[in-house]
Amino acid sequence: MKDIALKSLALAALACALPTTTYAQQVLLPTTASQVSGPPTGTAMTTAYVQSVGRIAYLWGWPLVNSVNRSIAFSKAPEPGLIGGVVPIAFNGNAMLTGYISPDQTIIACPNQDVAYGAGWMTLDKEPIVFQVPDFGDRFWVYAHYDARTDEFSEIGKQYRTKPGFYLMVGPNWKGQTPAGITAVVRSSTSLAFVVPRIFIDDSAEDQKAVQPVISQVVYYPLSEFDGKMKTKDWSKLPHFPAPKSTGKELFHLDYLMRALDGLPPLPDEDVIATLTVLTARTLADAVRQVDATELIASGGGTLNPTLMAMLRGELPGIGVSTSDQLGLPSAAKEALAFAVLGFLTAHGLPGTIPSCTGARHASVLGSVTPGRHGLPRPDGPVVVPTRLRIEAS
Repeated sequence: MKDIALKSLALAALACALPTTTYAQQVLLPTTASQVSGPPTGTAMTTAYVQSVGRIAYLWGWPLVNSVNRSIAFSKAPEPGLIGGVVPIAFNGNAMLTGYISPDQTIIACPNQDVAYGAGWMTLDKEPIVFQVPDFGDRFWVYAHYDARTDEFSEIGKQYRTKPGFYLMVGPNWKGQTPAGITAVVRSSTSLAFVVPRIFIDDSAEDQKAVQPVISQVVYYPLSEFDGKMKTKDWSKLPHFPAPKSTGKELFHLDYLMRALDGLPPLPDEDVIATLTVLTARTLADAVRQVDATELIASGGGTLNPTLMAMLRGELPGIGVSTSDQLGLPSAAKEALAFAVLGFLTAHGLPGTIPSCTGARHASVLGSVTPGRHGLPRPDGPVVVPTRLRIEAS
């Protein structure tokens, strides 16, 4: 025989429930913010719920919106140049610095101070992009290529033993033939791609001069301009453009996110599940910490997910995490017992909501009771609000 506090039951639900039978029917799929219905009137949103929604939006939406915003800003440059005179900017091509980035610039948060940077946004839905790899010798160099979700999709650099030559960057739907003279093809998972070449420079006047010939050959350009010859650019003569103003909510809303998602292929199921599992563990841990709990008793289908349980324990160091099964209450019986308790409370006219726990505006008797043929039996004796649920083994 074991005692389990009702308060523990309130902390017992984990998100990832066991599969159940469902029946499919089509519903309206929103394409604009106005088509997304809000919560029912009077719904109280707890802090933990609002925080979890914010995390989901940030995790999935921010990289896409940020990428689209930056690409739009880069597309307005009439030619490759420098933002504020210090940061390279280009669209469907690249721009390069010829030395270290200015230490007093405020556009990039934490840049390296031992490389010459390059940058450029590419729209691969129209045409592939050729990029040149000159012979860097023993010098360290790397070309970082990111898709619209900021995931790197290629391995181009000294550490990957990339050979000098011409390389082709293509979009997810490209099915063309690789032209003669192209060493290899890299494919972005999205039609929008961001490139950031980095070339190491020694802190000496001699190396600053020696690196210029190879920097001049770090060039990205459309496939239609490829002729098999190594192109060169004098990056020291780039024009300067004013730094863009910061943006507000006019560029950060649901419609904008939906446009950013257009044409993007879905992520692998494994990536989605991994992200949601981490999000579930952190959301639960935040709720537990807010009430200064010293012990968490978990129940529900999520307890069968060893990864989720391990993440939850990792998020709550110093707090005991166990399952209701260890206390004699099988997870599979949790909902049946919970409904039995709620039914008992309703039948006795007792509230089934606790504002401090559920976020409701006031305590309420839940549901309704339909009397049978012989009416509704009245409970004998005074009604006492229960504080514990005792489970007895039969």
